[in-house]
Amino acid sequence: MARQYSQSGFSLVEILVVLFLMGLLSAIALPSFFGVVENTKLERQYIEMAAALREAKPQTAQDILRQIMLFKGDRDGDLFLSNTELQEFPCSVLERTEGIFATYRTEDGKSKFGFAAQTRIWFEMISRPGGATFKEWVRTIGWSSDQYRGIVADNAVEHVVALPDGHLPSWSGIKSPTDPGWHPNWRLQACGLYPQA
Repeated sequence: MARQYSQSGFSLVEILVVLFLMGLLSAIALPSFFGVVENTKLERQYIEMAAALREAKPQTAQDILRQIMLFKGDRDGDLFLSNTELQEFPCSVLERTEGIFATYRTEDGKSKFGFAAQTRIWFEMISRPGGATFKEWVRTIGWSSDQYRGIVADNAVEHVVALPDGHLPSWSGIKSPTDPGWHPNWRLQACGLYPQA
């Protein structure tokens, strides 16, 4: 029995099967391809952030951290992280950025920068007799009191180690201005990056 062929030499069923397989392949391969592209971009940003810190460019490092955090956590597109978005923030990204900051140590071997260092400083301050206020904490880590701004400009110091402990990262541009209780401490705890306080 002779097969019915279209002018191109393929039957309609064969063409449909090929189209179906191509669609299936793209459904499997494209997300995986975009995942590779996303991971490559993220890896490049981690490298750039670490380089900015080595080159005494704290503002550049802060800007890169902000890009990473918003890229991985800003679900509603408002260019900030809300408490809800922070609750869902990927532990792997937080662990990596904290690791970059943790390469800088205080004289007694504690992390000098990162959300965990800021949390440690806060708990050390409030556990002292008389406690501490948020404003005192902000001054201690070297921020201005103007909405958590005040990261030292690029090349304003010879080396980032000269910055006050806890100076980096700033919450400015990451923290949602409508979430007054926003603090990464509990997310650090949930990710196993800081002990329960």
